[in-house]
Amino acid sequence: MERKIRQSTLADLDAVYGIWEEGLKVSLGTQLPEDLDKREYFARQIREQDNDFKTFVVENDDGTIVAWASLV
Repeated sequence: MERKIRQSTLADLDAVYGIWEEGLKVSLGTQLPEDLDKREYFARQIREQDNDFKTFVVENDDGTIVAWASLV
């Protein structure tokens, strides 16, 4: 199975947010503040990418996003 890594776009927001939500269910990691609009937080990360801070997604053969990573 081939994987493709590429920089994310706003079209990837649903997949990135969904993967993040699933990760919370099995994680002991840090939670974002309750009063933060989490969906908008991820949209802003994607929208405001620059040369230093980017968000990437991993697609499988059929284009389904299976992972994401970000430097923030």
